Amino acid sequence: MSQPRIVPSRYLNASTSLSNKSPAANKSSANPLKPSSATRVATVESRPTQKRRTAPSSSRTAVKSSETAKGKLPVTNSASISNSVPRDEATTLPSKQEKASSILDALQLAAQMQSWLYMTTTLEQQLETSKQSAQRALETRSSELSAEEMDIANERIRFDAERLLDFYEELADPALSSTVPTLVRAFLQCEDTYSRITSEVLQLVSQPLHGRLDVRLFNELLERIATLQHEYRDLESSILKVPSSSTVRDQASVVPLLQSLLTHNFSGKTDGLAAVAVQGDGVHVLDLSTLHPTISHTLGPSTTFSCPPVTRTRSDNGVKVFTTLVAVHSSPDVLPEDRERTVWMWEETLSGGAVSAKAQKKKKSAVLPHPVRHIYASDDLPDHVLLVGPRGELTVADTQLAVHGSSTPSGSSEGAAVLLKDIFFLRTACTFVPSRTAASRGIVSVTFLRDQDSIRVLVRVVDPEGTVHSAGDCLIPLREPDEEVCDVSCSASGCLSVLTRMGAWYSFQLESPNNIALSLRILTNLLTLKSLTFIYPPSTPASPTTLEISLAALNSSHVLLAGISATGAPELVLLLWDLQYSVLIASHTFALPSTLVRTKRRGISIDLVASESQGPAQALLVLSPERNALGQGFSGRSACSTVLVVPFSVPVTSTIANALGRASAGAAWVISKRERGKLLTKSVDPAQGGAVVAMNTASNQQRTEGVEEAFFAWVREEEARLAQVQAQTREEEGKPPLGHLFVTRVLEFVFRHLEGYVPRVLRYLLERGAVSSVMVAGGLFPALNARQDWQSAMLALRTVTDIPEDDMIALLSKVVQSHEQSVSAGEDAMQIDSVVPANTAGLPALPTYLALCVTYSTSPAALRVALRRHLSDAADLVPVLAVLDGWLARWGKEEVHLLPDCIKKDAHGVLVPLYSAHEPANLPPQDKVLAFLQTLLDASFLALLAHPPAHRLLRTLLARLQPELALLDEIEQLRVPLQPFAAAHARALYEGAHGPPKTDTRVDWRRRKKMAHEQAELALGLYQVEELVI
Repeated sequence: MSQPRIVPSRYLNASTSLSNKSPAANKSSANPLKPSSATRVATVESRPTQKRRTAPSSSRTAVKSSETAKGKLPVTNSASISNSVPRDEATTLPSKQEKASSILDALQLAAQMQSWLYMTTTLEQQLETSKQSAQRALETRSSELSAEEMDIANERIRFDAERLLDFYEELADPALSSTVPTLVRAFLQCEDTYSRITSEVLQLVSQPLHGRLDVRLFNELLERIATLQHEYRDLESSILKVPSSSTVRDQASVVPLLQSLLTHNFSGKTDGLAAVAVQGDGVHVLDLSTLHPTISHTLGPSTTFSCPPVTRTRSDNGVKVFTTLVAVHSSPDVLPEDRERTVWMWEETLSGGAVSAKAQKKKKSAVLPHPVRHIYASDDLPDHVLLVGPRGELTVADTQLAVHGSSTPSGSSEGAAVLLKDIFFLRTACTFVPSRTAASRGIVSVTFLRDQDSIRVLVRVVDPEGTVHSAGDCLIPLREPDEEVCDVSCSASGCLSVLTRMGAWYSFQLESPNNIALSLRILTNLLTLKSLTFIYPPSTPASPTTLEISLAALNSSHVLLAGISATGAPELVLLLWDLQYSVLIASHTFALPSTLVRTKRRGISIDLVASESQGPAQALLVLSPERNALGQGFSGRSACSTVLVVPFSVPVTSTIANALGRASAGAAWVISKRERGKLLTKSVDPAQGGAVVAMNTASNQQRTEGVEEAFFAWVREEEARLAQVQAQTREEEGKPPLGHLFVTRVLEFVFRHLEGYVPRVLRYLLERGAVSSVMVAGGLFPALNARQDWQSAMLALRTVTDIPEDDMIALLSKVVQSHEQSVSAGEDAMQIDSVVPANTAGLPALPTYLALCVTYSTSPAALRVALRRHLSDAADLVPVLAVLDGWLARWGKEEVHLLPDCIKKDAHGVLVPLYSAHEPANLPPQDKVLAFLQTLLDASFLALLAHPPAHRLLRTLLARLQPELALLDEIEQLRVPLQPFAAAHARALYEGAHGPPKTDTRVDWRRRKKMAHEQAELALGLYQVEELVI
């Protein structure tokens, strides 16, 4: 039986196999044809494979075939076990078979060696051939490049020579030959002086501070620095005045070379300047690097302004020309009918850092067709100026203030739209403007308007020719349509935000998905701010701190907020927000300037303006006193404003990487959801808290019927609980208690939405007497007026005690107008075209409502002001006087009851008079009617005298009042004789209720006796009069 044996593979390492063979094979290993080093490395990395072959072998042969050059590998168990034979059989094999096997292995190894040597030799020859080819290609390309570079070098030498010749030719120009050497010497001298002064300053500040340092050293250095600054300004002005030579090419001009020596930018931009208008003083242009005025126009204390000024800078032959524009509110030089419509313009050149007095007197004036609230002058529209009116009007004027074109917002009620803010951007920087409907270049105007109970954003584009194109408008959805907006912001990327007085901060994104129409989407969830002074709840009236907030959009969704902290000492707060992720990026707090007057009753106004330049990012923060009610100036002799420059660093775009880890950074300024829930149910019992949460949920879902169901479900539960408990300490048996905070929360839900108003809940609270006017945002009567709930208004006059006189008389004016319309319709019954306005339908009758106004407790001064404001027309007062005259006529027919009908003893045994009720039905008390009539005549008597139809009523009233006055005179005569009896009766009532007065033991009895004796000697009784005749 033949035994299988393992032979080396053809890919086995030759050197390894030779080392493991017989002596004959070892001799062949000394052959000089051995493989190269590369071949050796390759063979070492190969792996041996084993093939089975039928031939006599032994286990020793199998072990040798598994060895490598790096060491011996273990033999596989399958090969060694399956091919092994008994030891006694292996020793009996003939030696000839072993020799034949060794010869066969040597032949196989020699064949493998020859194949490797052939492959190695071929590869080395190919490598050498490739190297020679590459060398020849590189030498050829090097020769070509050398030839080309030689031509370029010749061209460069020729170009430099020509440019140098042109430069020398320009220096030889007579206009420059006498100027340039002087300027260069002056510049070198300034540079040398600057180096020396800098060294001296550093040496001085490096010395230790002690009393031996002479102050004169510092003063001398300051004087030398001031002299150097003056010299530098003179040098700057001289360089800018150097004329450019027209005989040479622009690239060889000397003027750019000289201007490059200066450290400022003279490209005509106004990056380092800011125009400021000071009420009652003038217009100043400030240099932001030093905060010193560069240009000042002092206009006197009688001049006020209606909007901030604007300054445009341009370069004319190297000389900076400033153009300043401002809208004037009042001035001795402006006619009353031209106020707020007059624009003044100055144009002057800056020579040596100062403006000549002659240039300051050159003032241009123009009157526009509408008042001006904002002026914008951009370098991208050098020939036009944009002016915005209070109703959103946009007027385009030329450099001489001649009107070129205008645009008026469409779709708004006439006179109802009010400008909130207007923001301008470069058209090339705006990404939200529809490209198919707007010009590709120009200025984009984003206007925010309040139109009745809605907020609109209007986008318009002004092209380089001055034509205004409409790019679309959108309604801004707010939680409360009538929320008072404090400020708005908008960036060039279309991220806009709206901040309300309740601290609600909305964020939206303007975009045009199809490049045709403009749309608005909500960017992120609502933020509710806290700990800032401008925030106050809707139940409070207007606060003097409303203007202590300002927003400035920077880029992308980054917004800078400036306000005053409400916790602790008031401090100025700067907050940098990323509205896309609702996180606070950075914050800074510092003390208010000491020059600013701020009290609890008088706040300040904050204005934040971000720089539009491409240079260092900075913003202007203007802090000024609060304006008075007329808005024509500032109150107080020592009122002053402060302008701060706020540098900031903000990422170019809003990324989630910058927002990571900053979720808790704004916790001190934002109300969280948990805090909002706690505030909602704070200071109310659990049952009321559950009702508040249910009403809030229904109100947020705009389910007004859900608010009513939740409230009356709570009422039924409380009434059932009180019926079971049988509480005896309540004011009203079986009525649930109503706290102030709970009622305020309920009223907030009742008046949250204009549509779907819930009057049933309000009337329940009014009947319970739990409502006050200040619980409702803006007042109870204005809210009822907006919802035309006249029945609740009548009920409120009976149960609410703090209704302002202005709100009450405002509704009275509507009632009077409705009464006049009904009277005119009754007189002309054939007039079928007369239609009662929808907003006055259902108003109460004039006598009914006037009776409530007459009996309501009011202040005469506030009532006079309200009558002058809302019933200024004498024709509207005539119906009111007619009703009052009718009431006085009825009171004149009533009998006067002086004596009581009967007397009886009270609970303390004292006789008291009893009067029967003589009050006529539907007739107010006479004293209330007379008090209201007196206030009405005090407020409008002159207007009634100028109105002839009122003369008859005035005479009638006089005729009715004269008998009453005569009766009062007669009754007044009874006052003196009846006074002792009235005093005795009052003393008897008091003693009956409280007992007789105790004797004052602190007075000595001797003193009392002395006082009684002196009184007796005087002999003066109560009605005894001494007569002295001279």
